[in-house]
Amino acid sequence: MAPPATPGASPIAVSTIADAELSYKAACAALDKKHLDEARVHFLSAINKNPSQVKYYETLCNAAKQNPGLIDLDELLTIVRVGTFQVNHANTLKMHQMAGELEKGTQLAVSSTSVPAAGQLIQQLQSDFAIEKMVEKGTTNQLPMCAKRLELLDMIEATDQNQINLDEERRRTAAAASYIEIRDSLKVIKQNVTALLEAKSSEDMPLLNAMLQAASGLIAQSAAVDYSLLPAACRKGMAEDAQFVQEKELAYNKLLSEPVLEKILALNPDDVQITPKNGEQYGAFTKKILARQKIIEEITKLLPKLQHDTDSFRQAQDVVAAFSAEISDLVEKRYMAYQDYVINEILKKVFDDYEDDGWVTDDNAIEYLKRMEYIKITHLTPETLALYQDVLSKLLDQLPASKKVKSEKDIATCPNKHDLINE
Repeated sequence: MAPPATPGASPIAVSTIADAELSYKAACAALDKKHLDEARVHFLSAINKNPSQVKYYETLCNAAKQNPGLIDLDELLTIVRVGTFQVNHANTLKMHQMAGELEKGTQLAVSSTSVPAAGQLIQQLQSDFAIEKMVEKGTTNQLPMCAKRLELLDMIEATDQNQINLDEERRRTAAAASYIEIRDSLKVIKQNVTALLEAKSSEDMPLLNAMLQAASGLIAQSAAVDYSLLPAACRKGMAEDAQFVQEKELAYNKLLSEPVLEKILALNPDDVQITPKNGEQYGAFTKKILARQKIIEEITKLLPKLQHDTDSFRQAQDVVAAFSAEISDLVEKRYMAYQDYVINEILKKVFDDYEDDGWVTDDNAIEYLKRMEYIKITHLTPETLALYQDVLSKLLDQLPASKKVKSEKDIATCPNKHDLINE
């Protein structure tokens, strides 16, 4: 499966990241030529395409210090503040430091006479920029509001008359921004995942897989959000999103496993072609055993494709167990068929002939012994073996010493013994 999204940043397509890098290089090239307007356009394009890349902000901030006409510092401050919530969490502090340096440059800390009274600013904070309103279900594109809320907190701090906990409000704003970014990204992914699952197109499976992986990454990232600073509905909403992703992952795995399971359930031993090796002759039992063994081998190769779908995997294992039981039964029946072959086709005939005619010549005994050459004693039960040895002893007793030795040698070295596979 595709790798999950980078924790702390929204999932971005590889092609978009590549385009962003091209824009960044074009910006640097234009900056070297002092083409400031062109450089500004390319810098903003790079950030827009991949807002999680810290070096874009760093380079633009450094360039702005050395080239005053490159970009308005107030605009740059807003860009950096919004970017604070879009980069990897490990780079958040670095972004805050950049924003702090820009604040000094833009002289945001003006005197209390040039800004509204603290009470008026706090009222605006609690109404227009209330956290509850920003994270309310159904709202979208609230990240810029988070950046403006931080600006408002800076203005309140500048009055030296604030009556609220600014540090806590900033933490609440950061938590809201993280939650909003994850929620909005999940909303888009959920819509696409639902549509792709309904379409059930095999061509869309890689895209569906990538989206589910991105969603799982976002859910994992959401664990870092401090929900104690947010309304209770935020935690509940994220839990519902996690449940949604889990259910869709199961549905995706089921969709992948269906054709594999159908193939397994359709496997039929009667359709398996068995080709004897080295000119061997396979009996009916042996062919049935080998056919089922080949099916089990094929299922074993397919099982990894079902490992994420518990139900399908269990059904496939049940099929393997059923064929294994059939093989055990067939092996037992083949074994008993061999006993039947030895007793009824060879030993019984010897006894019947002896009772009818007796063994009066060496040739009679030799003829019977030649039949016994084909018996493979390693395949005999103790009872059949005892009968075999009794008959063999009686036959050998009919022969003179010279012929007796030859018969024993022929029995021991016969190359064409009747084997289990012949049953």
